[in-house]
Amino acid sequence: ACVNGHCEEIADAAVCNGEPCRGICESNRCVETLLPLPNPAGQIAAASVAVNATDVYWAEDYSEKIVSVTSSDKGLATIFKPGPNSHMNAMAIDDTSVYVSISSTLTGDTSGRLVRVPLCGGAATTLTTEFAPQYAMAVAGSDVYGIAGSVLKVPIVGGAVSTVVARDAAAPATAFAVDSSYVYVGETGIAR
Repeated sequence: ACVNGHCEEIADAAVCNGEPCRGICESNRCVETLLPLPNPAGQIAAASVAVNATDVYWAEDYSEKIVSVTSSDKGLATIFKPGPNSHMNAMAIDDTSVYVSISSTLTGDTSGRLVRVPLCGGAATTLTTEFAPQYAMAVAGSDVYGIAGSVLKVPIVGGAVSTVVARDAAAPATAFAVDSSYVYVGETGIAR
């Protein structure tokens, strides 16, 4: 139970709404700060966040690296750095890999790439240089999906990019979700 907004200490374990909690209890939910990541201005900056059953992964907006922390307090691990003149746009994970969209930060360079990195870190495998999703990505089955005006997909092992839902510049896709059967697309003023 909550006591003055903090978890109640019971026998060396904090409890919030009947569950163990290492953070503070807000509205009967445990809110835990895993690690504050200040940017050069002293602000916390996570450009993209993804989770699985045991870990939290995020792309640090200013240091340009993907970091993970386990829920079992094993500490932080940097699993990927895209290299100089690169910016990570979006990220998604599955059971084995993190998928990262990377674009160039050089003026006039519009190149981008989509890569796959093992969850435990290691070498990146480029899946495609044909598109680099800017805002959202998802993994479903054997494909990685992303928005580049239209909703596109590429196999998780790399290969040809295909258009799943075509949109033009006047009504680009702005958000999407996928499940085992459908792709749900949001665009300015419309959801389909």
